[in-house]
Formats: sequence, structure tokens, C-alpha cells
Amino acid sequence: MVTPLQLTKIAFTKAHLQGCSMTAADEIITPLMPEYSIIYHENRLMADLLHDLERALEPYQNGVSAPADTTTVLQKAEKALRYTEETSTRMLHFANQMLRKAAGIPYSELEQVFVAAFRQVSGETKKIQVQMAACIKKLERLHTGVAPAAKPLTGIPSVDKPWMKFYPPDAAQMTVPNKSLNAYMREMSRGDALTVMHYYGTDISWKEFFRAVDDTARAMRALGLGEGDQIPVLLRATPEFLIILLAAERIGASLLCRDNTIPENAEAIHKAGAHILFVHDFITREEIRAYAEAGIQKFVTIDPWRLIVESETPDYILNNLRTCYTEPEVEDARVCDWETFLRAGRKYTGVVDAPADPDRPLFRAYTSGSTGPSKQVIHSAKTMLAVVHQLSAYGSSDDFRPTWMMTILPPALIAVTVSMLLMPMASNKLLILNPFVDVNDIDLEMMRYRPNGWPMIPMFVEILMRSKRIPADYDMSHLIAAGAGAEAFNNGQVQRAQKFLNDHNCQAIFTVGYGQSEAGSNITFPCPAFPIANGNVGIPMPLNTMGIFRGDRECGYNEKGEICVTGPGNMLGYDNEEATNRTLIRHADGKLWLHTGDTGYMNEDGVVYALGRGLAKRYNPQNPEKSRRLVEIAMENQISDAAIPGLVDSFFVIANDPEHAGYQVPYLYVVLEKGRTVESIEADVLGALKEYQHPVEIIQIPERPFYHFKTNRLHMEAPYRRN
Repeated sequence: MVTPLQLTKIAFTKAHLQGCSMTAADEIITPLMPEYSIIYHENRLMADLLHDLERALEPYQNGVSAPADTTTVLQKAEKALRYTEETSTRMLHFANQMLRKAAGIPYSELEQVFVAAFRQVSGETKKIQVQMAACIKKLERLHTGVAPAAKPLTGIPSVDKPWMKFYPPDAAQMTVPNKSLNAYMREMSRGDALTVMHYYGTDISWKEFFRAVDDTARAMRALGLGEGDQIPVLLRATPEFLIILLAAERIGASLLCRDNTIPENAEAIHKAGAHILFVHDFITREEIRAYAEAGIQKFVTIDPWRLIVESETPDYILNNLRTCYTEPEVEDARVCDWETFLRAGRKYTGVVDAPADPDRPLFRAYTSGSTGPSKQVIHSAKTMLAVVHQLSAYGSSDDFRPTWMMTILPPALIAVTVSMLLMPMASNKLLILNPFVDVNDIDLEMMRYRPNGWPMIPMFVEILMRSKRIPADYDMSHLIAAGAGAEAFNNGQVQRAQKFLNDHNCQAIFTVGYGQSEAGSNITFPCPAFPIANGNVGIPMPLNTMGIFRGDRECGYNEKGEICVTGPGNMLGYDNEEATNRTLIRHADGKLWLHTGDTGYMNEDGVVYALGRGLAKRYNPQNPEKSRRLVEIAMENQISDAAIPGLVDSFFVIANDPEHAGYQVPYLYVVLEKGRTVESIEADVLGALKEYQHPVEIIQIPERPFYHFKTNRLHMEAPYRRN
């Protein structure tokens, strides 16, 4: 292609008979040179845009889905196409204008050189337009539907890893940082003066945060805490919790967290052999007595009012915090407040830091107990950072620093500490700590803070949708990421949540995640190219390998079995070796696999579908040797997809069959429109299910119940069902 510089160096031959004068040629060339230069450079820019677009599409050329952010790429591509069309139109206009001016000048070299240059640039622009349009069509197909999948290499998901085509090429080169949590957080901080967290009117900078960690580590040493100690912490998600976590790592200790009943908490303390407990100052005499009997000799109490700016905090927050104080302050020689604890540390002159060891136990937390007996799960800095590091891009933005609000959820849950507290801090999001809002007031806090990211677990989503205080025209476009984890959503729940977001101008696609404490929280990433339905929980995170197993045999694509994962975020184990060996199993490939106990399958693209807990079996009277499997989410989806009039919400609870040992039976709980009865929807419900899926009983309830913020499937006992 002729460049502007080359054109300026063209020396036209001397005019002969029938030729044009040099002056006439200059009159044409001179005013057009700036325009040609602009058009030439715009053409190069368009070519670069096309190259970037084609490069972005490379990972998906043989795949079945679009980039993770198809909408954004599509918008950029369409903008680029409009740009090429406008530039091409202007280019042709000036070329024709020049030709009209040159029509009366019989100078062939002018047409052959200068006009040819215009035509060449114009031709290349048209090619770019065609290629750009083809790219956009491909993006649109990927955005609205899924093309046929690439043929698997072996048919074994854990070997093929088809999900990797959804990630950029450098994702495969990602490694887990082999460093302490303290070192990682310091490395990921963006300057000492930057605010890392906000707590009810108080901004805390990275410098203040790390100084507090240092003071707390010294104070821990002053109390005699050190390497190998387990430190019980019964706190809400206040700044002190995160400070204590990093301080414990500094001295080589681990945190012990539990958020269950007083006897269960005391049991965990006793098993740990712990002598010092960190707790809020609204601890009761009953708790002090129980925990002292379990071995606690000193209670370090944290006053949640310490950092609250009351003038900047709504009354409903302050009033809810006041309800935590159920009796007069405890006067006990074993109780030490936070400031006294820190003063003791300032006098400590010994060694503070233990040798750095990212593999050492750091965080011990108990599962919620919402689906079975609560178990202690042990993680190290490395297993926690494996999840934090992989999740760092979630809810991020190149245009501004996002805010991330954390409400109510107790940090005793691994997902809360890892994915909802440490992750936003490490990925340059402003963490808003909001642990003392009543769960029924989260709608008010959402509208007050307008966060860009907010863990919207199942209970929160329901509360927002039920809220009468959110105006119909409230704009939720501030949310750049919206989704729910903790449990599988059925199709009806997903549809209602997405409609709620759409009705409030939220541009984010509602997603659901999959994970568990044993895997350090998240196991999968959302995959927007596939509809969030039928148990779709996304694709394995890039450092995870997932497979579906029946015993020690890995299932093929679309074959149901137990969801298993091997990856750097898997726990070190339980505090029970026998239970650990049942859950972490070394396979023939030499890898240690986590057996989740969840039923699901994986399609040819690596998308995981989680269908429920365990493999429930229903007795088959026609053929007792061949049982029929009850899959909760699949059954709920069948009912949801039937769009039964009057049925607002429904979920199954699988219970043991009292008549056939080792088998289970389903109960269906339904929320109905006012005036509807179970009898009015029963025929439609049974018609949506296969005969062996029919519930033993359909029970009407006023609304979906929750326990530990998940659907309460554990405590749905007969007396409740009939009240």
C-alpha cells in the first residue's frame, strides 16, 4: 500500500502536449494529502482492531462458546465495524471528489499513482469490513447460541480438559504463589496510603492494617501463643478478624473458627486444646462458663463499636448491634479487652515471626452443617491463596476501582474468608465490611452503598425479591457481577433472579457458582456462553481438574456420577484421619482427588452440572434389584419448566424411607399464590414428574426457609411441615 510519505516523494514527469500543468496537479494533490494521511492511518487502526478481534476469537475457533465477556467484545466489535463503514464512506467520497476535479486534466500519472493509492486503501478497508462483519456474526452466534462442540480427544474429561478453551492461553501458565498470606497481601496492596477496607464510617489504609497485624502478632506472643497453636476466634467479619488471621500466620499458629451452637463451639475448643479465645464483648455468662470448661483461660474481647462512626451509620444498623448485648457486661478476671491485649504486646521484645511455611495449617473451619454433620476442614496459606489468586479477576474493572460489600456472613465459613474477604482485598477492590446489618435490612444497605460486587447468596436473593422497599425504578446497574453460590439453584429460582435484575436495569448476567469448604470455596467459574439452567454451575477454574466418577472409574461426557476435583485449593484434610482418607483419595493417575459427595455430570465442553447431594435411591417394588435415582435439582427443574399456574416456588427434601432400609423417598415443599391449595396444583405437579419421582407428600409453606443462609433441607421435620 502506498504510504503518505511515498506520495509526497512522487516526482511527476514534465508536462507534454495534452498534459496538465504542475500547478493544476498541485491544486488537486495538496488539499487531499492531509485527508489521505488521515484515512491511511485510520485504515491501519482498523486493521489493528480487526487483528485484536481475531486474536480474541482464536481460543474459540474450534470450541463451542464465546469469550467470558462476550457482550463487551461484541459491543467493541460492532463499534469497530461502524468505524470502518464511516471511514470507508468518507474515503470513497474524497476519492470521487478528486477524480471529478481531475476529469479535465489529461495527466495519466496522477490517476495511475494518486487515485490508485486511494483505491488501494479503499479496497483494503472493504476487506476489513467483510472480515470484521464475519467476526461479529461469529460473536453473535456464540452470544446467542452454542455451535457444535469440538470432538473430545479421549472422551475422558480430566484428560481432555475441554473447559480450557474458554480461558486465555496464559491461564494454563498460571501458578499458585508459593508464599505466605502476609507476603502475598503486601505484594498485592496498591500503596500504604490506599484505603483497603471501610467499616461503618472508618477507612482503614493498608499501612494501618499491616501495623495492626504487627501489633497483634506481638501481643499474641506476649500471651504465650506460638507455632502450632490453634487460636479459637468467634467473631463477625470485622477488621479485627482479618488482622488476627494474618497475625496468627506470622507466629506460626492457626485460627479455629466455628459458628454453631455453644456446645458445638465448646467441643471444638476442647479438641484443639486451646487456652485463649478471641470473641466480641457481648459474650454471655453462659458462653464464658461453657468455653472455660472447655479449657479457655483468657478471653480477649473485641468491641465492635470501637471503629464505628455513629453519625455516619444508620440507626437500623446501630439498633441491630445493640440487640447483640443481651445482658450486662461481664466482669471476670479472665476477660481482657482488645486495647489491654495490644498494650501487653508493645512491651514484648522477643522473636515474633515463625519461619515462613505456606503449607502449614492456617485456617480451621467447620462446615455449616446444613446438609449433614459439621466437620472441621483444615487449610494452609497455599490452599487459600490458590483460590484467591484464581478468583482475582472476578468483579474487576479496568475503568475504576470496584467496591465489594460483605454483609452478615460469618467468616467462620471458609468461602467467606477466602472468596469474600481476602479475594477482594488482594484484587484491589474496596472492601466494605457490614457485619451488623440485620439480614432483613440488606435491601437498605444495597441501596445505601450501591456496591459493584456483593456475594448474593440464596437467602439474600430471596430477600431482595421479596422487599417492598426497593422502588420499582431502582437502578441496580452498579452491580457488575451478580450471582449466588452455596447451593444449586433450580430453573425457577434462576429465572426469577434474572428477571429481578433485568427489571432493575442490572446488566450483569445472573450466575451460580459451585464450591465447598473442602475445596477452599470456589471450584468453578461462571460460563456465560451456556444458559444458567438445569444445574449448570460453570467450568472448572483454570488450575482445577474435574471429573465425574463412579467408584474409581471416571465417567464419560454427560454420564452422571460423583463430582470430583483435584487442584491446589483442596484442603489439607479434616481433623479426623479416617474421614480425610474417605474424602481425599489418591487415584491411579497419582493425583489426590477430592470426592465431593455431590451428584452431577459434565458435557463435552467441560461445563459442570451439579444435581444434588449424594446418590439417593428409591425402592423399586417391580424390581428390587434395580433402584431408581432421585435427583433433587432435576426433579425441581421438571416442575419449574412445567410453569404450573399458582406455583411460586418449590423444592424437594430427600428423606430416609422408613419402610425400606438404605432407600430414600422425596417430599415436596411448595409456595403458592394466595388462594391456591395443594389440591389445585397436585395433578400438574405429578404430571411433570415420572411416577417414581412422585413425592410422598406435598407440603405448603409460606416461603422458602433458610438455615445458615441456604435452603433448610435439614430441619424440615413433620411438626413444621403441618404448621
